[in-house]
Amino acid sequence: MSALTRLNMAVTLRELQAAVGPGPVAFASIYRCMLRFEGARLVRRVIGFDGTLRWELDGGAPKDFQITCRRSGQAAGLDEESSLELHHLLDKVERRLRACGYTQLHLNVAFYGVSRAAPFSGSDDASHQRIA
Repeated sequence: MSALTRLNMAVTLRELQAAVGPGPVAFASIYRCMLRFEGARLVRRVIGFDGTLRWELDGGAPKDFQITCRRSGQAAGLDEESSLELHHLLDKVERRLRACGYTQLHLNVAFYGVSRAAPFSGSDDASHQRIA
């Protein structure tokens, strides 16, 4: 957890393994720890537009929805109204799945595209931009 906190971004298990520190740490051990941390809602999985599985800290708050440009890799958050609608819909779906007996649900919603306009230019911090 300290290595993930120190990195403060979504990382692959190999990146996390390298960041753990000196001495060999088995890849399987890192994976098992992440599964336990995920079960305790300390971390969550995210899948990048290239299909790479990454792990990030889960602060307990709902994850912000964003769109990531496949060309530049930069992300911008969705507008507040769209995000709120998505959260309501996903909560409804999760309740229905749990009512059907599903447990240990994992949700991954991601939006990817190629930006023709340059919504990221003029700002070094794309995380503050909101787009619909």
